Amino acid sequence: MYLILHIGTAKTGTTSLQEFLAANRMILQREGILYPLSAGDGKSHALLSLIPQEDLASSHAHTLRAAQTIKNLGSFRRELKDALTEELNGRSDRRPDKVIMSSEYCSTRLLTDEAVQGLRDFLSPIFSDIKIVVYIRRQDEYLLSRYSTGVKAGGTTPLEIPSSPDAVAFFDHWELLSRWARFFGRAQIVCRKYERDSLKSGDIIDDFLGLAEIDKSLPFKRPERMNESLDAVCVEFLRIFNQYYRPSASDPGSRRGRIVEMLSEISTGSRVTLDQEKLDGFMRTFRESNKKIALEYFAGATRNDSDDFLFGPRESVKEPAGDPGLTVDRAIEISAHLWSANRTRIEGLLRQVKRERRNASFIDTDGLGV
Repeated sequence: MYLILHIGTAKTGTTSLQEFLAANRMILQREGILYPLSAGDGKSHALLSLIPQEDLASSHAHTLRAAQTIKNLGSFRRELKDALTEELNGRSDRRPDKVIMSSEYCSTRLLTDEAVQGLRDFLSPIFSDIKIVVYIRRQDEYLLSRYSTGVKAGGTTPLEIPSSPDAVAFFDHWELLSRWARFFGRAQIVCRKYERDSLKSGDIIDDFLGLAEIDKSLPFKRPERMNESLDAVCVEFLRIFNQYYRPSASDPGSRRGRIVEMLSEISTGSRVTLDQEKLDGFMRTFRESNKKIALEYFAGATRNDSDDFLFGPRESVKEPAGDPGLTVDRAIEISAHLWSANRTRIEGLLRQVKRERRNASFIDTDGLGV
């Protein structure tokens, strides 16, 4: 059976793609394509990255919410294989011709040869043919976007250029591709650049449908684009806010998510960035490894219109670097907006409850209630 395993990387439209695949699971299934429910939350397959872990105390296992219900990794692997096999066998006359699975955690958390080999050893007995799909992004843009996402998730560390060897290696796409090629085979690795002029129709979903040989004219539902990008001031506000905000164990992230939504309503300023010279120096770190990717995965097509052999010029607008400008007045203004927006939300919920109570009362008096 043929598996297309999309491993990210992060910050390359992975969430949009996963939401699209999940929303159109039934349409895909009618075409003989399975997007499994096993190994994830119904949208992505995050549990794949737990398969090679040695213990549940690892930092990766600890940070995955789904891992909290796992008591024993050996039992988890067996149960996951059984569940996946049951899905593949299907409950209809037609077994799927193609399977698609997706998790950016495969690229961001399986950082050793042993980890990738462990996942291969799990998947190989199930699938006779496995293609690995990887989207990569300019390292400086990846750094900036990853930082903002980290703050939205509760991060408190200020933005800086990575300095430790492990932190720098995390952004080395050549190392990533080589690691997966060693165990799945170079011919099975499909690498795409996450750039508008490199993606089919400039869109990650259309691009993936093309490489997966899926007819994009099918009546697919396209998820709405979620624009929760924050400007530099709001990111800095949220970073400091995170130092004092401690979510409850029963509600670890949804409240912060609502705060991000409210902040996005007033985020109209410059985006997060660093000094241009620092970003240029960061890109020079990967100049030769990016050149290897251009030669190996893009038929030697190196760029002569950019500061990098592989990627085009930085797509993001060159924002002013330095102090994001979070003044006391601006912090109070943002706080007032959050208070007002939250109050409006609560009042709306109260009105909804009152309407539902009135409707229930009307039904009861009409003799139709329970």
